[in-house]
Amino acid sequence: MEKEIYILLTNTGTLLARSIQFCTGEQYSHVSIAFDTELKEVYSFGRKDQANPWIGGFVQEDVRGPLFHNSPCKLYKLQIDEQAYTNIREQIDSFMRDEDKYHYNFLGILAVLFGIHWQRKDHYFCSQFVNSILQQANVHIINKLPTLTTPADFMSAKMELMYQGSLHSYIGTLYNSRRRKQFRTA
Repeated sequence: MEKEIYILLTNTGTLLARSIQFCTGEQYSHVSIAFDTELKEVYSFGRKDQANPWIGGFVQEDVRGPLFHNSPCKLYKLQIDEQAYTNIREQIDSFMRDEDKYHYNFLGILAVLFGIHWQRKDHYFCSQFVNSILQQANVHIINKLPTLTTPADFMSAKMELMYQGSLHSYIGTLYNSRRRKQFRTA
């Protein structure tokens, strides 16, 4: 039986996002993995403290929060088998249990810009994390080492593009759709 996961590309417009965008020349500077189209379960490596960009690590992201408010996004759907889905869930659960041991891989971002593979224990940047999770579940949509993966690599992977535009508009559409359904059933 097939299951679905979602890959979300965004650009928050923060200093780090603009720096990554400047270096890569790509519109999207961040990638996350999600388990639902409503984007309530979204995971990646990013800011742990919204006020301090230098405190980063494994996070469950709140894409409805102010950090993502003006973000352009692309949302992809990826069909995977049940075994891969279970494996990905278990990996995420493991990261959640031990989230304090993981750190954002700032030095790894510099290494990837120069094409240098540099694996640091318990350190990830967003695209490294997502590709690593997928590859460990035997889902190979990007033919690169996770340490050399950029958010732009996900745009050329074989996935279904579900939405492109403002993340705020996408969330608003979901909210309005739910409200219409509530009025119809009342």
